[in-house]
Amino acid sequence: MTRLSAMHLVLLSTHAASGDEPSDLTVTFPGGSGGWESEAAARPATRACGGLLNSGPEYGSALLDPLRLGSYRGKGCLEYYDALAESGVRTIACSAAEEYYYLVNGSDTNPGGPGAGGNWSRWDAMLDELLRLKRTRGMERLAMTVWNEPNSGAFWHGTTDEYFELWRRTVLYVRRRDPTVTILGPTIDDFDLGYLAKFVNFSVARGVMPDVLDWHAWGGAGAMGPAKAACPCLYPAVLPCACAAAVGNGSDLPAQHAAMRAWLKARHPDHAAVPFGNSEMVPMAARLFAGLTLGALAGLERAGAVFAAHSNWGEPDLNLTRCGFCELVTCDDQPPVGPARTRSPRATWQVYAAYGNTSGVMVPVERRCDDCDAFASYDAADATAWLALGRYDFRSAAPRNVTLHATGLPPTLVAAASVRVELARISNRLQDALLAPLPMGARLAAARPSATVAGGYDIDLQLEIEPHDVWTVRLRRPTPQ
Repeated sequence: MTRLSAMHLVLLSTHAASGDEPSDLTVTFPGGSGGWESEAAARPATRACGGLLNSGPEYGSALLDPLRLGSYRGKGCLEYYDALAESGVRTIACSAAEEYYYLVNGSDTNPGGPGAGGNWSRWDAMLDELLRLKRTRGMERLAMTVWNEPNSGAFWHGTTDEYFELWRRTVLYVRRRDPTVTILGPTIDDFDLGYLAKFVNFSVARGVMPDVLDWHAWGGAGAMGPAKAACPCLYPAVLPCACAAAVGNGSDLPAQHAAMRAWLKARHPDHAAVPFGNSEMVPMAARLFAGLTLGALAGLERAGAVFAAHSNWGEPDLNLTRCGFCELVTCDDQPPVGPARTRSPRATWQVYAAYGNTSGVMVPVERRCDDCDAFASYDAADATAWLALGRYDFRSAAPRNVTLHATGLPPTLVAAASVRVELARISNRLQDALLAPLPMGARLAAARPSATVAGGYDIDLQLEIEPHDVWTVRLRRPTPQ
């Protein structure tokens, strides 16, 4: 088969195709006998893990709408609410701490925070105003976090007990006045099972469990990089290099969720099914790597998160603080600039758009690699499947073959023992613009009756992928020749 630029698609050997050898990624479709696409247990493609923090809508619907975001959090939740809701965002979360400052102009940074000395008047006034705006503007999708990173010391200056009292009072106050508000918390700065356990114990005892148990997830479980000196840096030398074990890759996110779920089942079984969210994701040092962004989305999707937001800190070290959306679109000093200083999609934006293309139901993905991942969906109405897979590996600059085993494809995708495979490449361009994925043509892949899914079909693909690239794959029924 003809080689396609930096990647080629080939049929695997008969031995590998039979399932005797494990694939890097296994995608299990619903099969041909009803399948799980019609079952209540199937996870719908809501794109809940594709969210933004603090920024995005101000750059216009042309950049916002194609992402089909599921979540949004932070500054601008009120200002941008209409634009976000119009673009389809399901959960739009205000940080009460931020709204406390912007609406009431009285952010209290003294020890104890709001309520210090027993005076809750300003905090209560802020909550009343927030709920009034929700009611009068019909903001049905509005959610709330109580405080950002109360465990870090950077945003909360009181004690843990003082924060817990703020949490208790706020949850009771809001639910008495508007029980439809979704409350996320505690929104701590990393996965800390000890802190979360203490928080849940307190919340269960006081009857103030959050609607979504939420923490930040920047990755960092896997040692995916060498020493910083051995890695080419993302930015100029004055900035930290996106290397070393602290980078993370998203693969630890399902493990975080599993550990928290197991603790809840053992200690508080009545609350074991509480939804989980991760209101910041992707480590700052590597936030422009396309493959790592895919890894975070895929990990969160596999974990079953119902809320997530790309961190979107902006790039203050490059004096680009006006662009809080810069992880996904170009900033003022990046090409193309032009007289109007227009911003354009980056590779990370294209990955978000690929996640936004998921529809119907999500298809389970099992991974056996430490440098690759994928997400996938199947839409029975359109009789199409959509996959995005990529690599994130700071240990090597070399491409490698990633094997993907797709099992249980519905007969709607198969004709004459073949499936049409349409390919596109999202190359890792880092801070430069990537206006569109590069189409890489279409091929037919041989389909065989599935050995594991009744009524379904299996195909095997082998993709040669650069360390930080992402590839999209559309599977369709071949048209008659």
